[in-house]
Amino acid sequence: MPVKLLKVFFAVLLALSIAFIVRIYTYDAYHFWSLNDPLNARYSSNARVQNAAFINHLDFDSIILGNSYMENTSAKEASDIFGGKFFNLSMSGSNNYERSIVLKRTLETHNIKRVILLLTPSSSTEGHGSYPIETWKILYDDNRFNDVKYYLNTHDMVCMWTFSKKSSCLGRKKNLDRPYAWFESPDHASRFGGIQNWALFYKNPQLENLITQEIPEAANKALSIGTPLSDEEMAEISQSLDQTVFDFARQYPDTEFLLYFNPDSLLGKALTFRNQLSFTQYSHFVQQAVKKSNTFSNVHLFGFDNLAFTNDLSYYKDTTHYREDINSQLLHLMKAKKYSLSVDNINSYINELWVRVEKFDLDALNQFLQSELPD
Repeated sequence: MPVKLLKVFFAVLLALSIAFIVRIYTYDAYHFWSLNDPLNARYSSNARVQNAAFINHLDFDSIILGNSYMENTSAKEASDIFGGKFFNLSMSGSNNYERSIVLKRTLETHNIKRVILLLTPSSSTEGHGSYPIETWKILYDDNRFNDVKYYLNTHDMVCMWTFSKKSSCLGRKKNLDRPYAWFESPDHASRFGGIQNWALFYKNPQLENLITQEIPEAANKALSIGTPLSDEEMAEISQSLDQTVFDFARQYPDTEFLLYFNPDSLLGKALTFRNQLSFTQYSHFVQQAVKKSNTFSNVHLFGFDNLAFTNDLSYYKDTTHYREDINSQLLHLMKAKKYSLSVDNINSYINELWVRVEKFDLDALNQFLQSELPD
């Protein structure tokens, strides 16, 4: 190839590359590099991606970080109760490991006074199936320039080069008090009020399998406390808790960490201990968290499993998601340091939970539920 043509080729290639990069940076649908009008901006429905922009650009000194159970928690109310300026970074379906990625970046970039953090009894380092970790983890490293990689997919390329204004491309406006709250959605709100409403809306994707298969099948299973954990299993739980929670508490001693496990409905716990993890596994996870938290003056762990509302399904739209006023109640309980777990009360706490689950009449509930289903 002649030298002149070669120069033209590389000049055109350079021009196209510059145009491509400029287009990505000016498009920036997820606001990775700029967020000029936060209250009126449009945001993605994917919190794992959008949280990166919130962390990069917004001013706050405390966070709420959980999954869909905590998405309804008001940052403003938390600020009023505890002081400071909260932001809710909760991500639907997230586990401890995913949250630790967001927590690490937040602590590194903000002077965080307080973290309200949900713990889930899992040591998994795999992400939610719909949001593979490898696709979004780069947004939380120290290199802001490599965030461009997130846009290198068919969906965002089509949006970008067609200059689309669709919500599927640019997102929607959100209330930044709790950006991913769902409690006002009719699809969710209609299922609160009691098991009769579950039966009425049993075709809902979040209820159909639960009502037609999971509960009936579990009703025919014997409840077992489970076998003792192996040394390897116990070590895995301990290491996971350190890596996702307690290493941060050690590294940031001036930050207060308020931790809790989700208060599922008693029905939810009865199903979990039959279908997902044993009571022994759950209790060891909680006991390990208690043991570790008691060694830190800046960590407080709360146990809400045995609160009265957990036996009242009118508070739940399914077995684990409760009404928005429960989120508020939990904030007040944490502020008052009520239901704190310690090495002195953890055994009685676990024993009480086991007795309640053991006495729960799953068969009777199933029969009533099936009788309420529309013909």
